[in-house]
Amino acid sequence: MLRTVLLIAGIATLVTSILITGSTFAAKGDGNGNGPHAASTTPSIALVETGPHFGGVVSLAMSYPAMRSTPLVRVLCFQGDQTVYQYSQWGGGSDPWVPSFTLWSDTWDSNGGGPADCVADLYYFTYQGQTQTGVVYLAHTEFTASG
Repeated sequence: MLRTVLLIAGIATLVTSILITGSTFAAKGDGNGNGPHAASTTPSIALVETGPHFGGVVSLAMSYPAMRSTPLVRVLCFQGDQTVYQYSQWGGGSDPWVPSFTLWSDTWDSNGGGPADCVADLYYFTYQGQTQTGVVYLAHTEFTASG
């Protein structure tokens, strides 16, 4: 059941990311595999802070190989089967890239805060011409945000 919820939430987040930041994608990298990247060739993603919590900020450290596509990071948080937080960020052209997320939403707040199970994914879209053809997940981590 949680896997189905994650899949549905993930699709919703991807569609939102495309609509909100589609124009940003065109500006990333030089088209020759020279977008932002860490020195490592093994993709990874990890929390920088300890003790993530509702209303707090979490940062994610990551590494990934040089690639043609610009990666994104997505954080999703759930209370039971309800998605209470979802947000994605593009690489932004910095190296190293350490995106930050404020773990707060109206939905989460209306539930009184409380703990939530969260996932963070490092991924990128594949294209054929101007048509998106898929999503490649490079790295994944899970954490619990306390209330």
